[in-house]
Amino acid sequence: MKIQKRVTAFITALTMIVPAAEIAGYRVSAAETQNEIIYGDLNSDKNVDVTDLSVLSLYLIGDRELENDMQKEAADVQYDGVIDLGDLACMRQYLSKKTESIGKPSEDITDKCTVLKIADYYGQYKIYEGFEYNCTKTDPDGYSMESEIYDSVLITSMDDYNKYIAYDEYGTKVFEDNKIEINEEFFKNNYIAMEVNSWECNEIATELTSVKKDSHGNIDLYFERRLPAFWFELLSFYRNIVIIPEISDNDNKLSVHYNSYYSIYESRHEGDEELPYPIIDVHRITGCSYTETEKKPETYGIISSNDELGSISECGLDMDNVISEFGLSDKFFAEYDLAYCIVPENSGYELERVLYNQSGEISFEFSNSDALEDPFVTGKTSVKFIGAAIPKEKAGEGIPNNNLKIDKFKGWTP
Repeated sequence: MKIQKRVTAFITALTMIVPAAEIAGYRVSAAETQNEIIYGDLNSDKNVDVTDLSVLSLYLIGDRELENDMQKEAADVQYDGVIDLGDLACMRQYLSKKTESIGKPSEDITDKCTVLKIADYYGQYKIYEGFEYNCTKTDPDGYSMESEIYDSVLITSMDDYNKYIAYDEYGTKVFEDNKIEINEEFFKNNYIAMEVNSWECNEIATELTSVKKDSHGNIDLYFERRLPAFWFELLSFYRNIVIIPEISDNDNKLSVHYNSYYSIYESRHEGDEELPYPIIDVHRITGCSYTETEKKPETYGIISSNDELGSISECGLDMDNVISEFGLSDKFFAEYDLAYCIVPENSGYELERVLYNQSGEISFEFSNSDALEDPFVTGKTSVKFIGAAIPKEKAGEGIPNNNLKIDKFKGWTP
């Protein structure tokens, strides 16, 4: 009994030693996943936070059960086959940012892989019937209005290849075009990881950012998706093909992860006319005077209060026009954050869209690289300020104020 009490006291203390940022609501967000365990997520909300830490501590002292095998695997954050105090300590370190990852260790093998795409925009061939296909309703002519195809498979043999790809000429053509011969010899040294989706044909830009392999030979594909505010659904799909040049004798699994960015502002053009699809307020303010000081303003960032606004002015940038355009005040900052990017006054930039993801990151995408140039070169007396009023819930309340990204416009697919 004394030992049990000591263990309980130790676990309680270990759980409580979490920085104030975590207790105040900081959450380590996980990307969307398909057929994947999120290590540390014990309450199935796709986040790893202090609530999960509490669930694990209650399990360890016998006051709570883990409901199924997936939950038990998610609790094994040390990935050593047992759930014990070491997992609790590991999760606490992860939440306090003393360690960057938990769960199965992995190696980034992106540079070793070959990436191909098979696109079908017009339903020219059938998809393997075993893949998951959701169709919720049809219009009067019988066409699908809400449909979704998504699945993934690890192809490790000619039998698999014939089953998932080679049953039609379009599936094999991409390999022929890239002079890749698929035969029994190929599968002695390679696997094929294939992700199937219907998103990329609907003006949703999808980019494979990394391929990882864990110590058991399991493969993880990581995608970034950029979803426009409006798109037309096409009855078609994509196959993303990744050739894995390293194989394992284990019964390997394939998992797919998506980090989705949702458009909250778009700028489209018809002729010379700009047609914005705004969900947020965007202003381009020219002629902001700049006086060179010892410390330059940050060229982009997020302003969350009048105090932060003042710190930019102290760096030599006259913010009067910005304050006037947006009506910046305590009332404004109670509802919005101001995401901004400062560009050279004569920049040939075009802000194409503003996006955010489920982790609260905001992304400005420009049509060329001018916006990425330093606007505060010697001799410049004015710059151009681009601001977007982001509702607090979009910017991720409680997430550190360094979550704005500046990027080149990725374009639409197809």
